[in-house]
Amino acid sequence: MNTLNKTLALIALASSSAAFAASDFDTLDVDSNGVISQSEIS
Repeated sequence: MNTLNKTLALIALASSSAAFAASDFDTLDVDSNGVISQSEIS
């Protein structure tokens, strides 16, 4: 049971991290071209 809980916690953490990274990228990619340019970083 303990292993199952750890596995589920790891899956939840990985999926939430991926979702956060995607939303952060979308915020930085202002012109939505799939690349974060030098001007967008500034």
